[in-house]
This record gives sequence, C-alpha cells and structure tokens, in this order.
Amino acid sequence: MILRMNDDTWGKARGDCIWAIKHVPLGPWSMYKNVLAEYNLKQRWFLIDFLSYISYIIFSDQIAETWEACDRGRVPRPLSFFFIWNILQRGTYEQTVYYIYRTSWKTEKWKNLVITDDDFAVESLQNISYYALIGGYKHPFIDIHTRKYINEACFEDIVVLYEFDEELRGIFFKYLCRVERKMRSSISYHFCKKHGERQEEYLNSNNYGNIPKNKNGITKLIKMLDMMANKNKDHEYLVYQRNKYHNIPLWVIMNTLTFGQISKMFEFLPQNMQGAICQDFGNVKKNEMIKYLKVLTLYRNVCAHNERLFFYHTYIDIPDTLLHEKLSISKNGSKYIYGKNDLFSVVITFRYLLPKTDFLLFKKQLLHIFDRYEKQNSNLKLNDLFEYMGFPINWKEITKFRKI
Repeated sequence: MILRMNDDTWGKARGDCIWAIKHVPLGPWSMYKNVLAEYNLKQRWFLIDFLSYISYIIFSDQIAETWEACDRGRVPRPLSFFFIWNILQRGTYEQTVYYIYRTSWKTEKWKNLVITDDDFAVESLQNISYYALIGGYKHPFIDIHTRKYINEACFEDIVVLYEFDEELRGIFFKYLCRVERKMRSSISYHFCKKHGERQEEYLNSNNYGNIPKNKNGITKLIKMLDMMANKNKDHEYLVYQRNKYHNIPLWVIMNTLTFGQISKMFEFLPQNMQGAICQDFGNVKKNEMIKYLKVLTLYRNVCAHNERLFFYHTYIDIPDTLLHEKLSISKNGSKYIYGKNDLFSVVITFRYLLPKTDFLLFKKQLLHIFDRYEKQNSNLKLNDLFEYMGFPINWKEITKFRKI
C-alpha cells in the first residue's frame, strides 16, 4: 500500500481521496484540514496511505450502506471522526499502519468473519490491500440480506479464493494472448497478400469495408495507424524501419496494436478478407468472429489489469453455438443461462479459436487449478464457484462434441 508517485499521479490520487472525504458524511471538512495540518504529514507516501485508508477501507462498506439507506429512504449513519483522530495519535508510521490493518479486519470480525491468525491477516492486507481482497472476494461468503459472513467463513477462505482467481487470470491471459497473436499474424498475411507491404495501403480507406456504418471507425483506425507509422517513437523497431526504409509494413506495425484495436481492424476489413481470416481459425463465421473478439478484448483487459475474473460478465453475448446445445445448457426464455457473457463463454470461444492441442492443454491446466482449489477451500464448494463463473456441471464434456 506504500506508493511512490510522480507529481501528476500524486496530485490526482490526493484529489480523488479528498473528494471522497468531502462527499461522504464523515463530519466537517475543516476538521480534517486541521488534523492534517497538526500532524504535519511531510512524506507524500504516508499521506497517500492515510487517504487511501479512509477512502477504501472505511468507506468501502459504508458508502454502499449509505446509498442503500438512501434508496430505502433512511438517513445514513455518519462515521466517527474520533476513530481517525485516534489513528493519528498512534505515533510512528509502522505503528499507525499496523493499527490501520488491524482495524480493517476487526470490522470484518464484527460481521462474523473468523480470523484465526491475526498476523497473517495483517500481512495479507498489507500485500494485497483491503479493497482488492475483502472488497473483491467477500461476496460469496456473505448473506446479502444481513451483510454478515455465513457458514463460519474464515479469512483464509477469502485469501484462497483471491489466489484461485489470480491463477485463473494467469491461465486465461496466456491463451487470450495466443488468440491475439494468431489474429495479428492472420490479418497481416491476408492484407499484405492482397495489397502489398507499403504503409500507404493500410492508410488507404478504400482498402477497408467502406460501408456507411464503418466510416467513422475506419477514419479513427487510419488516424491511429498513421500516427504509429509516422510519429511514434516509443518502439525502437518502428523508428528503425522509418529511418532506414521510410516504410513500416503492416506486419511490423501490428505488434504495436492492442487486442481492442486488432478486433476493430478485423471488423472493418472487406468481407472476403474477413472470410479468409476466419478460415485460419477453422471456418468460424465472420459475424461470430466479430462478437468473439469483442468479448475476448474485455476479458483480456480484466486479466491484464488484475481485476476480479471469476465473477466478471460482459455486456456483449457470444453467439449461440452447437456446443451450447450439445452440453444441454438450460435456457431462460430464449437465452442460454451459461456460456453467453460469463467466463464459460471464453472457454467456448477458446474451443473455436484455439488449435485443438492448445485447447486440450488449456483444459488440463484449468482442471488442475480447480482440483487444487477444491482441496484448499471447504467453505465455498466448487459447484457453487461454477455458478459464479457460468460453468455448467458437465463442462468437461466440451471436448466430446464437434464444434460445427
């Protein structure tokens, strides 16, 4: 939680925290200004610690309670300013930080969370942060009505779930990158095969699927590609190509594009080129590919930014597939309840876009993670975890059926 920042980042972080203090019902703002002045917090990283503690640890539950209370027409209860004043009287930095973390997990004890090892709890909160650990992973262990922990949930259960999600992000990110790599290669090959390797070709809007709905998107794409080709100095290989050959082929510049930009580029290509690229992935239909790439882009961002993965759902659905039908996934109305915008939708997408050997290895590694979790956490059963991830009970049969 100790942060070292440049002036711009520091100013933004401090401004965000002060905004939170001003807008959450904690008491008069003048009280906080006086406290900060009296305490004479000279070291920026300590002040960030203090402000982060207020805005994340204390606020995390009570902001939610405040909004819920407002929704129910109740007056939200204020926080005690003297609680923070006591922290500031603790003395040394180390004592203060230790008190902060002890206090943060004590609030969870009051909600029936079992903590058997105080030092382990403090160390975990220091390494991960209260907001990322408790705020992100307590929900499967809490009664949504009482907001208290159930079934004798313990701190270690939350840590195990966090570590499980961390492993999950690692394996999904690995194979998301493989799909991304193959898409880069396929787009580069088919575009250059038709138009050559001169940069003027991928900067020419006539070489894209110039239908009316794509016009603005193509303009933005070309503007971005032009900036990369002619102005970007962040990548040495671009500068080298520009200076020596006065030309940056598409297969070079593709390495600088994000997954989202690659997804957009595929969407804007002519239909015949889209069809050729889809053939490289096993005859996936082009409209299906567009949706697959959009969903994978969102999940890649979650993995890359270390956000909570197992409970993440996208606002975009993947298409209905033969695998949905073969796995006998139930429907809610006309929509399948699993494998549409949840983590299992990524598994289905991998089944279509990864080579068979890669998918079998992915499945094997995924099973290993599930088995290890089941041995470590007895409170949240694996089948309950599958519900959060959108996995049907028979998900392992996904390799028994043909894809199309």
